[in-house]
Amino acid sequence: MMIRKVVLVMVIVLMGVNGYGQNYKAVQMDSERYFINDTGLIRCIRIDSIDVSVNDTILTNFFTLSPGNNSNGWCYDTTAPTWIGLRIILEADGTNIFQNSVGDLIFVHTLAQLNDSFYFYEYPNYDYLEAKVISIDTESFLSTIDSIKTFSLQAKNSSGINIANKFNGLEFKLSQNYGFKQLYNMLNFPNDTTKYTISKYRRLTNQEVFDFDIGDVFNIYDSWSYIGPYQTGTNSYLINILGKFYSSANDTVFYVRHVDYTYTDSQFGSGQQIYNDTINYTNLNSFYSNRLPEQPITDGTYLTFYYLLSKPNKFCGEVYMEFIDSSTLMNSPGCYVSFSSEYPFGITDYAKGFGEVYNYYYLIAVNGGTDDYNLVGYYKANHCSPSAGISLINEKIPNQITLYPNPNSGTFTLNGQLSMVNCQLKIVDISGRVVYTQSISNTSGKEIIDASALNNGMYFWELLSGTGLQIPTSTVAQGKLVLIK
Repeated sequence: MMIRKVVLVMVIVLMGVNGYGQNYKAVQMDSERYFINDTGLIRCIRIDSIDVSVNDTILTNFFTLSPGNNSNGWCYDTTAPTWIGLRIILEADGTNIFQNSVGDLIFVHTLAQLNDSFYFYEYPNYDYLEAKVISIDTESFLSTIDSIKTFSLQAKNSSGINIANKFNGLEFKLSQNYGFKQLYNMLNFPNDTTKYTISKYRRLTNQEVFDFDIGDVFNIYDSWSYIGPYQTGTNSYLINILGKFYSSANDTVFYVRHVDYTYTDSQFGSGQQIYNDTINYTNLNSFYSNRLPEQPITDGTYLTFYYLLSKPNKFCGEVYMEFIDSSTLMNSPGCYVSFSSEYPFGITDYAKGFGEVYNYYYLIAVNGGTDDYNLVGYYKANHCSPSAGISLINEKIPNQITLYPNPNSGTFTLNGQLSMVNCQLKIVDISGRVVYTQSISNTSGKEIIDASALNNGMYFWELLSGTGLQIPTSTVAQGKLVLIK
């Protein structure tokens, strides 16, 4: 975290607050805070820089990605603001000011008392949103208890008369000691009413993710294909954990496994191997993910960026999905573009105590390409049983399910043999919002997916089986699609 002195002159006219009390915090400056919306998308607040100007403190969250442009063409902006806004200004009187994407100001009076009201946001036509403190009460905040201040919003015209507005009655919550408990997308405010609430998510260590027990059983199914020349294959691993031990420094764990391996290959046939082996996972105290959700990381060639989603109904409730996209580094310094001649893309689901339970990797290349995925289809783990509401897939997937051509202008074909009925195709945008659904009843052959009403851009699709009631919902296939019109 960087702290520096700067000179900043700001003239802000604020409405007075009727009463003062102990300061509640909008953001926690010395920790990572995670928030989740109704679709499971997880976003983060982590302050990376602090500037001090006279009596004000200016906070900046970590940078993210957004489309940009320069003289060499379309590039990603790798220093774009995140969902919490351009910056946060903390004033000495307890006022916290957030700036949206166009620089408009959003005011949070942390010292406001019960029934106090104040300007929250003003529209260009001088209509405004008023915030009112409707309760100050003790509530849970993650694993602790704290005093929570709840604010309710009401739109008014320039004469102070109530008017209709999509934010009327919506609430945000402040914890006295830990920051926001509930808020909205400040960068896109007031265009986005998606609610984000504090999440128990924290970055898991390698020790937590790969913490297996003796007696655990995993069935891993892998399907792959290669284009140029075309070749396909499958692998199935039935793995029993026989032993477990640590290095002398306790930074590496070793697992002795019994493996029953079967495979098929379109060129070399099929076969089976049964053997015992020992594998290891190291850097146990390091985080499994070395970056925050929506934080770009580069190795000098590829820029990696991912979205994080929670999947609470699988593997005892602590499963997270990473949508990972990589963009090629152009010749001009710092210019990254997507959809170049070669780019990799991946999805990883990982779970506490289960390792990586789903992987999908896709690479388009000049001289061919690869398409590879694997998933944990069946397991028996000592610390988590199927009775905990886990979706089990105790059968091999008959073949690969694809959505093609990809990219195109909006009409795709779903291709593949399905071994179940009552499937549903779901398409979500990069923010995790569901933008398209379609029931799939044809269990063989092809089905047309008309997504032409969607805007240009990158989306993610997921094919789900089951009803979610008597039949647990499980992911059959998933991937990325691109619309270019």
